[in-house]
Amino acid sequence: MSAVKTSDPAILYGNIGYTYSFESSFDDIDNNPDTVNPGDVKLGDSFYFGAGVAFAFNERTSFSMSLSNRLSARARRAMTASPGAR
Repeated sequence: MSAVKTSDPAILYGNIGYTYSFESSFDDIDNNPDTVNPGDVKLGDSFYFGAGVAFAFNERTSFSMSLSNRLSARARRAMTASPGAR
């Protein structure tokens, strides 16, 4: 969601949002080519926000600055035993 407020000669803007990650199954989540480790992985959901201001000095010159951040939860994995694993 975004919002913009004009106050000549400045423009104030901001946004907030949320990203949901779905869980996915993979045949091999290990980087070792000698083993096979299937598992389910759910990347962390994230919340983001930002705000900024822009100034118009004249018709050709402007200045803007902004701040943005994203907060993410940790990824989770659920290892499942493979038939040939020890």
